Amino acid sequence: MLITRTSILDNQEHTMEMPVTGSQLAEGLCLQDGGMTAGEALPTLTEGQVFFLQSGITPEAMQKEMGQ
Repeated sequence: MLITRTSILDNQEHTMEMPVTGSQLAEGLCLQDGGMTAGEALPTLTEGQVFFLQSGITPEAMQKEMGQ
């Protein structure tokens, strides 16, 4: 599923392919509201994908920001 978020770094929209369906994403977000972390609620996602959902920052943008 393609997911678009606005980055908190540059206020630009970025899109990533995520290995989830819309219903899995909705369920995961509901579980997160119930006190689970995003990683627990959406265990099929990588750390970078979870961070993207939360911040809109792609793993590539984070590496660039960190100077790597």
